[in-house]
Amino acid sequence: MSYRIGIDVSKWQVFVDWERLRLGEAAFAMIRGLSGIWEDGMFRSHWAMSKLSGIPRGAYAYYLDNQDPKAQAKKLFDLLSSTGDLGEFPPALDIEEINNPTLTASKIKICLEEIERLFQRTPMVYTRASVWNPKIGNVTWASRYPLWVAHYTLAGWQQDHIARTLSNTSPSLPGPWPDYAIWQISDKCPASYYGVSGTTVDVNAAREESLAQLMSPIIGDDGAETSTLPLGNARVLVQGLNLRSRPRVEINVVATLNAGEIVQVLNTYREDETIVWRAIMRTDRRVGWAAERYPTLVDNAGKLIPGLEVSE
Repeated sequence: MSYRIGIDVSKWQVFVDWERLRLGEAAFAMIRGLSGIWEDGMFRSHWAMSKLSGIPRGAYAYYLDNQDPKAQAKKLFDLLSSTGDLGEFPPALDIEEINNPTLTASKIKICLEEIERLFQRTPMVYTRASVWNPKIGNVTWASRYPLWVAHYTLAGWQQDHIARTLSNTSPSLPGPWPDYAIWQISDKCPASYYGVSGTTVDVNAAREESLAQLMSPIIGDDGAETSTLPLGNARVLVQGLNLRSRPRVEINVVATLNAGEIVQVLNTYREDETIVWRAIMRTDRRVGWAAERYPTLVDNAGKLIPGLEVSE
């Protein structure tokens, strides 16, 4: 089974060598955006620099049970919207005991539902069995959210820590979830290993197929998520065809496609009779929506110019 390694960072990691990460072993990153409604002091820097490096990443919010759950969701959406970049992965809600004397299942559900409504993507839940099971319990609604589970099955850190963890152990899962999307395997990885300032950095692992699934489910206006299985291929016909996080011209651009580039088609969304959007995945595994007929360009006859040639 093939795994990819990623890190998660916050204000405690002041400097991250994102280019070193891109060229090295780390294939993705999770970046803290909020603690409750308070913005992480390093988020904007980490978010911008990681984007320039081309590393797929998502933002997470540390949930505080004593604050309004909808306000926390709205603050996260406003924060990411203000950067013009919602990320490649869906956002995550970090559920922990620290600073949370109580954890209320109904309030967590409200927060997750509001994040989903605002982002139009199904968020992840970060937690561990030792927190979720006694504090929240086996609530069935939680299992629809991808799990980012924390469980450090090997103590400390050794040179072959990652390989031994993935080969010989598995995490304890909170009650509602049958499997995980991302596994945080240690909080003791030497920070210098990945070009990060400080002493240690959290390290995560995800199966290749899990990363593809996290990047591909994008909810259309009809509420349906894209398929995680390719429907076919497409060739880009115009230079500079924008790849967007949702099927709308006004939505933020996550990448730009080059003429002649071959991409995988994941799903189709028809905005109207003339504009058809394709959910696609590039060879660099970036996922988003591109218009089959470029909705901002017309030829001399006023017809939309084709942007993609699809073979299904």
